[in-house]
Amino acid sequence: MSLTEQTLPTGTWDLDPVHSKASFAVKHAGLSTFRGHFTDVTAQLADGVLTGAVEVDSVEVPVDQLKGHLQGPDFFDGERHPEITFKAGESRRTASA
Repeated sequence: MSLTEQTLPTGTWDLDPVHSKASFAVKHAGLSTFRGHFTDVTAQLADGVLTGAVEVDSVEVPVDQLKGHLQGPDFFDGERHPEITFKAGESRRTASA
């Protein structure tokens, strides 16, 4: 399948919380991949620039004890940084299997 270059639409587009999520994956001990996601996510695409934020205390992981550890200073440091923000001015579509 070949991909063709497409231009992002102009205007403003808000994240659809039903069909979107912010997630992460981390290799653990080289044997497995640990996955989690955030339930409180906002994002907007405005004239080709994507901006968004997640609330650190909304992190969800399969191990309840790990949630508190992830919010601590060794990882997200939610007390000092309660929100993670992002901004992207370039976007690419890649083929997935």
